Amino acid sequence: MLQDFGILISEGRGKIGNVVASRNPHGAYFREWVIPANPDTVAQQTARTRLQMVNSHWIGLNDDQRKAWFIMAPNYRRQNGMGDTYTPSGYHLHNRINMNLITFGFSFLDVPLMPIKVFSKPIQTLTYPDPTRGLRIRFATFGGSPANVGIFATAPQSAGVNFVKSEFRLLYTTPSVDGNQYFPNRPYVAKFGIPPTGSKVFFHLRWLMPSTGQTVTGNKASIIIP
Repeated sequence: MLQDFGILISEGRGKIGNVVASRNPHGAYFREWVIPANPDTVAQQTARTRLQMVNSHWIGLNDDQRKAWFIMAPNYRRQNGMGDTYTPSGYHLHNRINMNLITFGFSFLDVPLMPIKVFSKPIQTLTYPDPTRGLRIRFATFGGSPANVGIFATAPQSAGVNFVKSEFRLLYTTPSVDGNQYFPNRPYVAKFGIPPTGSKVFFHLRWLMPSTGQTVTGNKASIIIP
């Protein structure tokens, strides 16, 4: 468990014993740990298969290739749930980069490349003109243009829901376009069904640089279906 100790514990992440510490929009909280549900959905099966493939790829690397991941890791420093910066291990860097690539349909990297700046294009508007035309995402045109983008969305939520995170599911990936909008209605309906009137739908875009496997996630947008 990650902890920030003051006179009392002021912040925490993770699990210790039967207590889980986390944070939501209202602040830090503790809850009792329960056995996670495992509905064994298609999405879960896909994720496990990808993890197995990435792990098998690591096992198949030679010593010099594995060493290259550990050497490169300090260039890919990250922040943990407490906001502290840390250096991932070479193994975890390999897994993260190659999970990004396989999710977007690209081949594995045997050795890492130096990171480069990856730009996202913020969602400006999310509209639902009518059931026939369906959902439309319009995004800003400034910034760099990575080769691929993943469109993520949630199932219809209650109108009062304002915070979502684990509810996002990948709808599809597509090459980045020169224009500034996507029309995700067909894959959305195929995955979640037609969103009912009064429900709330959330979207975000994740941009991939396929040469390095880096990704950056843009802002969240939501709409209440009219």
